[in-house]
Amino acid sequence: MRKRVSKNKRQTSSLKHKITKRAAETRRKIRKEARKANANKVVQRNELRATKIPNSFPLKKQMIIEADKKQ
Repeated sequence: MRKRVSKNKRQTSSLKHKITKRAAETRRKIRKEARKANANKVVQRNELRATKIPNSFPLKKQMIIEADKKQ
């Protein structure tokens, strides 16, 4: 049998509170991980290198060295 889908968006209060608690818990976890990463000086991969140079480029090492000197 198919599950019956209601046409309205009413929720029980227990379900509503459970969803808000789970969302708050997730946000808390993300903030905590960000604080730990910041304290340990972990650099995100996309912040590590601003220039995007393909591997097939013949002068890639020289380009990276020049970009590092500019920063």
